[in-house]
Amino acid sequence: MGLITLWECGSGWSSPALAAVRRQLALLEEACAAEGRDPASLARALLTGIGPERPLQSVEAFRDLAGRCAELGITDLLLHCPQREGRFAGDLDVLEQIAAGGLGGWLALGSARLDHLRRANPPRGKDGEVVTRLDGRVALVTGASRGIGAAVARALHGEGVRLGLASRSGDGLGIADAVARPCDVRRPADLEALVAEVVQRHGGLDIVVVNAGVGAYGPFLEMPADDVEEIVDVNVKGALNTLRAALPHVTRSDAGEVVMIASEAGRRGLPNEAVYCASKFAQVGLTRALDHELRPLGVRCTNVCPGGVATDFAMGHGRTPDMPELAGMMSPEDVAQAVLFVLTRPRTHRILEMAFRPVTETSWG
Repeated sequence: MGLITLWECGSGWSSPALAAVRRQLALLEEACAAEGRDPASLARALLTGIGPERPLQSVEAFRDLAGRCAELGITDLLLHCPQREGRFAGDLDVLEQIAAGGLGGWLALGSARLDHLRRANPPRGKDGEVVTRLDGRVALVTGASRGIGAAVARALHGEGVRLGLASRSGDGLGIADAVARPCDVRRPADLEALVAEVVQRHGGLDIVVVNAGVGAYGPFLEMPADDVEEIVDVNVKGALNTLRAALPHVTRSDAGEVVMIASEAGRRGLPNEAVYCASKFAQVGLTRALDHELRPLGVRCTNVCPGGVATDFAMGHGRTPDMPELAGMMSPEDVAQAVLFVLTRPRTHRILEMAFRPVTETSWG
């Protein structure tokens, strides 16, 4: 049995505390040497005297200490972190990194204890509201090379999410360790291959953001047949293909999420958008129906329905760069922040639909 070290953690790691731990390890090593015993053969050592003064960067403190423990042959480490006034007294972020093997893979924390700490100490946002942590999760984003998809991908990366990026160009956006490859959502084989690579690289899939889409605006009877076919194939069949490839893995997650980037055009009929509205109504209906099937499996399904967003979407197909309406539209980053809001809500509830529009946009009832 490896040495199990029980650390009494204060509210932070301090330089004197780390020195005290090192001293005790040194004394332990000397005692074992004097008795001719291997430190790794001991069952338990109790290290105390760790206080909150002058906290170190906790991960670095653990990392430094991990090297020392490894030299002593210590391969199992159990942290006991007391509750104070009903709250965890240590750094839960650090414990989660340790539990995930973030310090070399040899440092372990009992998962039952960590789950208890997570429940007792839910992560909180800047204003103190309870949130769901995204760090370490894995997400697939379609249409990820530009516009809303690129903004969502960058926002998720900023929260520590590991990514699979699907786009026709295969652009990885310069995001380290992202799995990116050319992918046409009209072709199921492309999506299946990308999802398989994401799962193999990152160990699973927790979140799917269905974003790939095209549009064209104009009177219904004047819409070119090619535009009609592309809108249906990409927006409707592409969404179906994406979910059929991703959901077998998302349903295995303990925090599965489906986010459909739909549109205000999926909530109400709009003039000169008949085909586009039809495709977006299909996406909204698909997500609402899947909520019935996936909620019992622990997967949340949300339609994100923005109004006008200033991108190159539908340029040359009813939109032009000089349209005055573009100046008052929302940015792709606005939509990305809405997606983050949806994903970080406590898992005690789900947001079925989020609709938001720029204040310059006319109300349609």
